[in-house]
Amino acid sequence: MKVPLVCYVNNKDLTVVANKNREFIPFPIKPTCYIKKGFQGLDPRQDNHAYWEKAIDLWTHEEIEVYGKTFQTPLDCARFYGNLRDSQMVSALPFFEHILVKRPDFFLDYPNDLTPTVLSFDIEVYNKGDGSFPKAETSPIICIGYKVNDGPVQVIDCYDKEHTDENILREFFRIYEEIDPDIVVGYNCLGMTGEGFDIPYIIKRADIHGLNTTKLSRWSMPPYREKKDVREYHFYGRCIFDVFNFVLKDQSLHGIKNRKLATVAEWYKIPTFKCEEVYTTNSDHLIGTEELRKHVSSDVDATYGLFKIYFAVQKALAELLQIPFENVVNSYASFIPKIFQARHLSNLSIIPFQSNATRYKDTKFEAALTLMKRHGFHQQLWGIDATSFYPSLMRTFNLSPETVKLCNFLDKSENYSFFNDSMNLWVRVPDENFNKDVSLRIEVGRDGFLRKEMDNFFDMRSKFKKLKKSDPENEISYESQSNAVKVIMNSIFGVNGLNTAWLGDMGVAIGIAGLARWVLGSVLKYYGDHVIAYDTDGIYIDCEPDIDGINKWVAELIEKTTGMKSRVSFELKGKYAGYFHKTKNYVLKELDTEKQKFIFHGVSMKSSRAPKLYDEIIQTMSRSIINTKSESDLIELAKTY
Repeated sequence: MKVPLVCYVNNKDLTVVANKNREFIPFPIKPTCYIKKGFQGLDPRQDNHAYWEKAIDLWTHEEIEVYGKTFQTPLDCARFYGNLRDSQMVSALPFFEHILVKRPDFFLDYPNDLTPTVLSFDIEVYNKGDGSFPKAETSPIICIGYKVNDGPVQVIDCYDKEHTDENILREFFRIYEEIDPDIVVGYNCLGMTGEGFDIPYIIKRADIHGLNTTKLSRWSMPPYREKKDVREYHFYGRCIFDVFNFVLKDQSLHGIKNRKLATVAEWYKIPTFKCEEVYTTNSDHLIGTEELRKHVSSDVDATYGLFKIYFAVQKALAELLQIPFENVVNSYASFIPKIFQARHLSNLSIIPFQSNATRYKDTKFEAALTLMKRHGFHQQLWGIDATSFYPSLMRTFNLSPETVKLCNFLDKSENYSFFNDSMNLWVRVPDENFNKDVSLRIEVGRDGFLRKEMDNFFDMRSKFKKLKKSDPENEISYESQSNAVKVIMNSIFGVNGLNTAWLGDMGVAIGIAGLARWVLGSVLKYYGDHVIAYDTDGIYIDCEPDIDGINKWVAELIEKTTGMKSRVSFELKGKYAGYFHKTKNYVLKELDTEKQKFIFHGVSMKSSRAPKLYDEIIQTMSRSIINTKSESDLIELAKTY
């Protein structure tokens, strides 16, 4: 990797971990808080740690003067800012994020350039067979499967009824210490907030036996800390990679029945073996059997197989943004777009002093168009999608924080209006949630950074697509880099519309969502009664679409109405037979592919919490309807349940 494994901010220096070593590094910049000129009680002329800067206020777009008050430690800066942040006159980033913004290439000097040691694992625990969910306090671990990188799965199953699982845990810790993993991989092993299964379970069982768990981390650091009666798990010096977290965010799993390990593995064509008795019957007859070993080995292999898919993207993302790997893997949801946007704002000397919630009070703007117009079975239909719809709108209409200004809220109307004076595009966006119209001014005399970056990202993805064909040996690398770019492209809308966001502006998000509704709504009128359903960027219709024709029509509409050159394009998603139950809940059968795969969408069709019988009924009846069974056949089929 071109970046380190992980970085920690201490109060006096940074700890950077790479190639199984740690290095203590002086701060590359000083912790800084920016203060607007005119803030009462602070005189920068009397502050030896202050310096003047010209800047622009993110919200007002006005030129202001600020001074940067510097501190010796991040804690001093955080305390100063924490006491004054509600004044709306001070601005500061967490120090690690401040480094990433001001010194974006800093971590390239500390690469983890040795192949990381990856430990994938899975545990199986004692099942009483009474339908209760196992608890660490009463149900011991009966085996642990693990593998190192691409090696074979090993199973620790030295379970002793007299000593319970103490021998298993001792052996696992011994092997774990020898392996010294850089990345620890599991499936729902930790969860996004520590509510996962395997890691908390192992540590609780180890605590029961009085075993030392500091080996799970490096340099004798504890693997968790207690915070308000809640344990926060963290393997210091290593990266915990919970594959399940990335499965939950994977938008390409469109139509998958659930996010269980076996289901997702099957989706990605990774073979699995399941022994259902592990979950349903008393474990006594399974302990030490080949069937149990085969079951846990399959789970470890499937977990590692999925890890390789998601690791490649996270590695590409870390290297693209030059951020330590673990800090990308286990970051909060808006971290990536926040850093991306903050760097550009910093380069433009734009500083935020308020969150969206403070600026606008009410931030619940209207979202995308979503509706089912025609319920029931459709023997033949077509789906069309706008390609990268929101990024394409940013490119088309120059939507960026420094070019978009939310000017006013006006009385509600039913229609959009546009006025282009060559320097600005004025847009009036009707919003049902506000019950108002939103007046936006968009500068068109200069390209905003989001337009430039989206143009660049589209070019990058096009290049990766060509390289995949010309250099098939490195196809996975190109695909990963392309997907890393896609992650950033698709996350920008969210960071601008986020209620708590400081480094985004709701005006940009309203412009994106509002103009998406206008474009999609126009296409819906174009197809009229042929429309079956629509959702955000996609439409299902009962006539075969002329893709070139609709793209030409949309381009002419945008240019004639707004004066802007369209970068929006629709593509054919597929040809289907389908049954539409209600908005966002439908089942499709592909008609233009060999396998004619069924796709289930919405909780009514594929709820992972529903009983297995419910799932079986939905699957059987949906397939029967789409395969045009007669009404009498459907009635007879229903009687079997």
